[in-house]
Amino acid sequence: PPEFTMYAEKNELFSLYERMIQEVIVGQPGDPLEHMINFLHRENDDVPQIMMVGPPASGKGSIAQLVEKESGIHKIDTVDLLSVDVDAVKQAKHCVETEEDIPGDILGAIVK
Repeated sequence: PPEFTMYAEKNELFSLYERMIQEVIVGQPGDPLEHMINFLHRENDDVPQIMMVGPPASGKGSIAQLVEKESGIHKIDTVDLLSVDVDAVKQAKHCVETEEDIPGDILGAIVK
């Protein structure tokens, strides 16, 4: 019905559906339903985002593991950021520069 389309556009539901489906296709989680629920929680501004800073060996990683275990918040550390597949990033950049869609396998390599 036309009312649904207007409601969906007003509330950006189509964009939300697209992002959620991309997450499932790229990530291929074992439990897609749970993955989508977690995705919706991440998309919510009420989800806490915590940044821990401190000198090396000051306990940031240990505290982050405790917070992750207790709250379900996923931690991202420097090693995660530096372990990105550089070749896949270069291929994705080329696709963006040539205004092509980035293939799913390239996105998957970057996300892993």
